Amino acid sequence: MKDPAMTAPLLPVLDAALAADGTMTIAEYMRMALTHPEHGYYVTQTPFGVDGDFITAPEISQMFGELLGLWCFEQLRLQDNLNNAALMELGPGRGTLMTDILRTVTPIAPDAPWPVHLVEVSPELQRQQLEALDGHAVTHHRDLTTMPPQPVVFIANEFFDALPIRQYENTKHGWRERRVAMAENGLTITTDAGISAGMADEAPSFPPAEIGQIAEMAPDLPAIITTMADHITTYGGAALIIDYGKDNPIGDSLQAVRDHQPVHILDTPGHADLSAWVDFSAIRAAAENTGAENAGAEIAGAEVLGPVGQGEFLKALGLYHRAEQLSAGAEPDIRRALAAAVDRLSSPAQMGEVFKVMAILPKGFAESVQGVAGFPWPSAEK
Repeated sequence: MKDPAMTAPLLPVLDAALAADGTMTIAEYMRMALTHPEHGYYVTQTPFGVDGDFITAPEISQMFGELLGLWCFEQLRLQDNLNNAALMELGPGRGTLMTDILRTVTPIAPDAPWPVHLVEVSPELQRQQLEALDGHAVTHHRDLTTMPPQPVVFIANEFFDALPIRQYENTKHGWRERRVAMAENGLTITTDAGISAGMADEAPSFPPAEIGQIAEMAPDLPAIITTMADHITTYGGAALIIDYGKDNPIGDSLQAVRDHQPVHILDTPGHADLSAWVDFSAIRAAAENTGAENAGAEIAGAEVLGPVGQGEFLKALGLYHRAEQLSAGAEPDIRRALAAAVDRLSSPAQMGEVFKVMAILPKGFAESVQGVAGFPWPSAEK
């Protein structure tokens, strides 16, 4: 097999762009590597499942989607919106998660229409989603500019980690942007052309950091969160965001994966998946308008719960109980598979802590749902 680095058709496109402009931001590089209309990763590769580069929680076990379905049902029930709401998933993959959600909520809300809206740009994935959701009313969207004027529960599982990011390094001269450039031996990362003076016009203010530390920001994130939060505060509904991440912007988290193995972020552009840890503090800022003047978000004014670890969230929703239900009377190999799935989804050594869960709700609903929504009650001191 030829080395993809030697045959990547995206490389000449990158070379031409760099020859014209000298350097590009890491966000520009990610956008080209992932979504170039001819040579981008999501256009040319199969990212999901054992034949792809990563396996998401819905493909590990049906229990994940079932519990999220119950969460969606409960939020709409508490808002008295069961019969007039829609579901909208960002980055729905092959439709596995939405299929499990609908299989759970349809029997307990038989009179609810539950229209499905999917934000998806890949024609092939759209085809697979329609096949998986056969029998349901499905509408595809390229972005959030065409949302239905009704209460919506937004689901974003491993969506925000794929947003292009910009990186800044704290140097003795101040924060300087890391950029992609062309060197003698190929692509490289440099701060030589980075921004120092006037950086605040290009990126948010960062917390104190040591010299050499990296800070990251996703330019597209605030607008997406604000759009969802504004819709929720106007019509009702909720948003559930699940991703690997942290609650601050500090740290170099950009990674590349090809054939289930880590590779350098500049290797095999267009052949490797690129992602970065989600900064949940930026999500909170955009939704609550805390620090929105830095994030570039408009006033949203929603309420936010979390982030909490995925393991804690799923356990609170009844992961162990559901596993016991499915194990009852099952063959030994099925019981072992269920136990392995529970461990992978909830163990701190697996996905239980590195994956975080955050919810966005209309004002006035956060306190009423915390005890039944997988989020712990605030401590008495708060």
